[in-house]
Amino acid sequence: METKLLRQLLHDSTRVGPDDYADYLAQIEQGRVSAAEIVAFLTALSTKPLQTYDVLQFLRYLRATQAPLVLRGAPAVNIVGTGGGPATFNISTTASLVASAAGVRVIKSGSRAYKSVSGALDAVEGLGLRTVDSPAEVEAMLNAVGIAFTGVGVYPKLPLKIAKTIFPLSLRTIGGFINKIGPLLCPFALRGQLTGVSNERDMAVLREAACELGLQRYWFAHCRNGMDELASVADALLVSTHSDKGTVEPLSPQVLGLHSGALETLLVGSKADSRAMVEAVLVGVAPRAAIETVALNAAFVAWIASGESIVLRAEIARMIELIRDGHVHQHLLRLRAFPQVDAPAAATR
Repeated sequence: METKLLRQLLHDSTRVGPDDYADYLAQIEQGRVSAAEIVAFLTALSTKPLQTYDVLQFLRYLRATQAPLVLRGAPAVNIVGTGGGPATFNISTTASLVASAAGVRVIKSGSRAYKSVSGALDAVEGLGLRTVDSPAEVEAMLNAVGIAFTGVGVYPKLPLKIAKTIFPLSLRTIGGFINKIGPLLCPFALRGQLTGVSNERDMAVLREAACELGLQRYWFAHCRNGMDELASVADALLVSTHSDKGTVEPLSPQVLGLHSGALETLLVGSKADSRAMVEAVLVGVAPRAAIETVALNAAFVAWIASGESIVLRAEIARMIELIRDGHVHQHLLRLRAFPQVDAPAAATR
């Protein structure tokens, strides 16, 4: 059965049936599939264009083993990207901090660097902030400080099982498929999500999968310069789970009152460079393009949280003001002082 499944994936001649797909993933999770075969499986998925069917089979299996978790309190918004594109500083992580400083409840999911210089978990650790590895800890942190940075412990076990089995190879090398669908792996029921997508073609695939899963207020953004975030330095394309027939909407930063700038002002060459830029933004001394890019993403998160009812241009201005008046920096200091969490189980399925 495994050989047949791999042949179908590699040659794309006939579609793998849902039952066969689920059974194969279960065998991987149970440790009954060799590392070599898993490598072939990932390679088959990662070297062909992303397909909605493959995404759905993988995500439906994960949801069958771990239903979305509902946290007490108002639902949070997530901001996350697929990775890839230009090597910018950690824009989505920085935007999550700004949005939470502005009063938006945020769950920040993410991973270590895949194609980027610095991943979300790298950035969080570099800033001296803590990640939380259980639903109870996520709930406690979210309710205490308005934001929770999710560690690997909250996610479905299959991707971690795959990563451990193929070691010393890494998902960075052959796991393009898993990294692309990573933004849809957040295990919590959300108010909505802003998902950056570096490959324009993948927007429609991820949006269709999110629609099939019944995810509400999930927005997918692709920057025209290849970034997997919104940016003040380039126009973007947007599509959401409630867009009519997947209609793509353009977004022009200049229409929103932002100033044009150069992509180069957002680029970094190392984790240390990224951390320095993140901190410069949070204290309001970074280049204008960096501050406005973060404010744009933070404002969009707030807009999603509001049910898309606030004025985006005004919210961008508010985010910039919160950065420049030191409010965001004070929020960062409070987060650094956040204690270890010791909370009872609270999330429900």
